[in-house]
Amino acid sequence: GKPFADHPVSFAEYLDYFDDTASEIERNYVKAGVDSPFTQVYEKITGDGSTSTLWDSSRTMQVLEEMFQRDGILEQELLSRRKSSEKNFSHSFHFKKEHLSFINEDEGVHTDKDYRLEKNNNKNEKSVVSPFTVADVIHSIIPNSRIIAVLREPVSRLYSSYFFFTKGNVSPEEFDERVHHSIGLWDECTNDHGERSCAYNRTLIKNMSVRLYNGLYSIYLSDWLKVFPRSQVMVVRMEDYHKDISGTLADVSQHLGLRGLTEAEKIELEKIPVKNKSKKKQEARNMMNSTAQILRNFYKKFNFDLAELLQDDRFSWDDVYGS
Repeated sequence: GKPFADHPVSFAEYLDYFDDTASEIERNYVKAGVDSPFTQVYEKITGDGSTSTLWDSSRTMQVLEEMFQRDGILEQELLSRRKSSEKNFSHSFHFKKEHLSFINEDEGVHTDKDYRLEKNNNKNEKSVVSPFTVADVIHSIIPNSRIIAVLREPVSRLYSSYFFFTKGNVSPEEFDERVHHSIGLWDECTNDHGERSCAYNRTLIKNMSVRLYNGLYSIYLSDWLKVFPRSQVMVVRMEDYHKDISGTLADVSQHLGLRGLTEAEKIELEKIPVKNKSKKKQEARNMMNSTAQILRNFYKKFNFDLAELLQDDRFSWDDVYGS
């Protein structure tokens, strides 16, 4: 829908965006060999680069709950579709049980409503939150999708997004006020509900004066990895990409099943300028040291969870903080 359409966009309308490319792919596919006539090789693939797809599932949850009330079978179908993916990944995912609160590794997936209850660590209260996200919807339609998540160290990302999305005057001092305000709202929410519930709380997201929720990578990625096998999800640090663009894109090509880049293509890619540079940020001062420390403390737990989730210490961003 918004900002490119003034009405909710149907799935059929969404598919229309890919018509021209799909027709070209159909015209240009080649068969891999005489002995395997059903194997096709494509020179192009389609993709969707909507970054909010990673974290914004609140509307999807609402729509699915409405559909479940009309058709209870759909709920069980979504659960059955993700069973194999959960089993493939559950053996390496033990660090936070609340992220998999609806999975029992000994008995499989629950089929009653208990799987919807997320228990708060601080209190015995429970908050109802749907386990199904936009990842389930994508998986139900294209289960073999290849997912790529490019993540930036969350503190610097937050400061950058502050300049990008804030209208009018900006300053490190005002950013500091907004950070305190947003963390206060987060603390109020998590005192009564679980972290996952608050991460998807649309009202909370709208009321935050900075996009604090965008950096909760471990919460969102754990939901994607409940649905898609780990082999289908590639996670890249933006810092590593900037250091080695052609090397990172070579890994991306392999992940997508595409051919490697030629030397000429690598040279051309290195020449492409960085887009979306904020003039306001270039003219502004660095964030206050006290603000940076508050945010590092806030994200520390989520960074640790992410590193554990991906079994990769780079995602604690200790090297970035150290420099």
